[in-house]
Amino acid sequence: MDETGVGILGPGAVGHMLAFFLNQVHGLQVQMRGRSGLLSAGQPIVFQNGPEAALRLSTEGPPPRLWFACLKAHALVDGLRAWMQDQAAGTQIIILSNGYIEPLLIPLRRESPNILFRKGLVTRGIKRDASGAYVIGPKGQVIWGEERSPTALEDLILRELGPHGFQWNTQACRLRREKWYFNTCLNTLSGVHRYARNGLAAEEGRDELEALSHEVLLLARELWPDWQPAHRDLWQNLLRLIANTADNENSMAADVRLGRPTEAAVLSGMVHQAHDPSAYPILLALDHKLKSQG
Repeated sequence: MDETGVGILGPGAVGHMLAFFLNQVHGLQVQMRGRSGLLSAGQPIVFQNGPEAALRLSTEGPPPRLWFACLKAHALVDGLRAWMQDQAAGTQIIILSNGYIEPLLIPLRRESPNILFRKGLVTRGIKRDASGAYVIGPKGQVIWGEERSPTALEDLILRELGPHGFQWNTQACRLRREKWYFNTCLNTLSGVHRYARNGLAAEEGRDELEALSHEVLLLARELWPDWQPAHRDLWQNLLRLIANTADNENSMAADVRLGRPTEAAVLSGMVHQAHDPSAYPILLALDHKLKSQG
C-alpha cells in the first residue's frame, strides 16, 4: 500500500479543494475517485486570486491507506459501498459529509469492520466561477481528530498544511454537531427562500432565523443528549458565520435552484426522527417546503 499517497472520494468542490492543497505537500500523490473510477484530471483551481492551477492526479500505483470522503450525504452510502469493494484492511477514510450521518454509517461499519471510518468537517468556502474553475475561499478549516495520535502521514499533512487550516482536533465530533446546527438553520432557510446569498438570511429573514434556531437547538439536544450547549453562544456564532460568508450563495439554495438533490434529509429532515415532530412546527414546515421544491 502507498504510504505517501492520499485518496479523495468525490470530485466535487470540497474534493477539488483538498486535492489542490494535498498536491502542495512535497512528494504526496493524490488519487481522486468519482462514480466511474479514478480521475486523470480535474477542474482548474483558483487560490488567493492567483492564476488557474491544474490538479496533479495519479491513476497508477496501489490504493492509498488514507482517504477523505467528500460526498454529499445523499450519495454517501452508495459511494462508500462502491469504494469499499477494493480496499484493504486497515485503510482509513475520513468522512467530511455534512449532516447527521451517524445512522448511515452503522451498516457500513458492520459490513467492513476492518476499514477505519472517521469523521471530520470542512468550514472553508469553495465555489465555481463562470469558467467552471473552483475558487477556494480565503478562510476556513479542514478538521478531524480523536484521542489517538495522528498517523505519520496525517502528521505530515497537518504540519505542511497547518497554515492552510488543516487541523487535528480531538473535539471534532463536537464541532460537527455545531456545524449541523449552523447548516440546519442557514441552509434550510436559504433553500426554502432561495436566497441569492447567505447574508439575506440575517437581513430579510432574521426573525424567522432566530425562531428556527431555537427549535434546531432543541432537536440537537434530543439527537445528542450528552450535548447541551447554550443557545446564546451558538446563535452568536451562527450570525458570525453568516457575516463571514454574506456574499456567498448558500449551497442548498444553489442545489434547489439547479434542481439537484439536497442534504435536507440529514439536516432539517432529522425532525422526523424526533420523539414528537409536532414540537418543532417551524422546522417541520420548512422541511416540508424544502422537500416539495425538490
